[in-house]
Amino acid sequence: MCGGSMSDDEFKSVSERLKEKKAKKLEALKRAKEEQEFLKSWLVDDSDWVSERKRKWLSMHKRLKQLFFLDKYNIETCKNYFMAGKEAFALSSCRGGFWLEFWLHPEHTLKNFNKIKIKYIKNNMQNKIHSHSREFLYFMEGIEYCDRDKKDYVLKFEGDSFFDGLEDLFWEELVPKQFEGEKAFQSDCDLLNFAKEKSRRMTAKFHAYLSASSLIEANIIKYRVPYWAGAFKLGYESLPEEWRSFIPLVDKICDQPYDYHPLQVKVASEISDVFNEPDILDGAKVDIEKARKCEL
Repeated sequence: MCGGSMSDDEFKSVSERLKEKKAKKLEALKRAKEEQEFLKSWLVDDSDWVSERKRKWLSMHKRLKQLFFLDKYNIETCKNYFMAGKEAFALSSCRGGFWLEFWLHPEHTLKNFNKIKIKYIKNNMQNKIHSHSREFLYFMEGIEYCDRDKKDYVLKFEGDSFFDGLEDLFWEELVPKQFEGEKAFQSDCDLLNFAKEKSRRMTAKFHAYLSASSLIEANIIKYRVPYWAGAFKLGYESLPEEWRSFIPLVDKICDQPYDYHPLQVKVASEISDVFNEPDILDGAKVDIEKARKCEL
């Protein structure tokens, strides 16, 4: 073998490095093309579009300031993305960033939602999709989204939806449908405590929802009776102050449906059905009966 020639192993090593370099270059070009395609939704050269976007930002800014997990820096990042598609990566590091990226996008399509989701998965940030969604679940099924007597609980906005009508898509794509699915993430002891917490918190949310006089249609708690039922059956706790008013309210709505919003009637009926199921805990059966007799 001549001194200047490469061995088979050396040739193979160089060849593999060249292939790797070429693959990285192609991947970079592909990402750049995807980014360019993604940015087409922001018509920054159209003065009418920019003016309308600025007008929409005034409303969006007021709403973002009410989300307790966003600071001034986060909101500035949101503005840059909202107006020009800039700082998408910085947005992904914000609490709630995955959902923010979709919500602040000019086009609220399932196709765009899935594009953003795929991007997170490719960047090994799949865990953030669900952790970020929890930030918004707090509001979308919360007391804050109900117009009760305590006005400080109410999110302030114009129209029928704080989240631009995206609540249903959020529920469909990101929210667990059955409590039983939580078993995969909890030990038996942790699952019981988690069930108690969920049962307690969601009962309060249902109480708020059934007491509300507005903001009824957007609140996704309307879908969550099956999930609550699983937590309630496993983790019921006796909470006299809550139950002595909540159970009569459920019964009242079922008995006088024409006095309430159809969605409230539907939710109350589903909760009442759960109360009558034979497999709820004995303590729950006793408290339900006591509450109905005003003895709790």
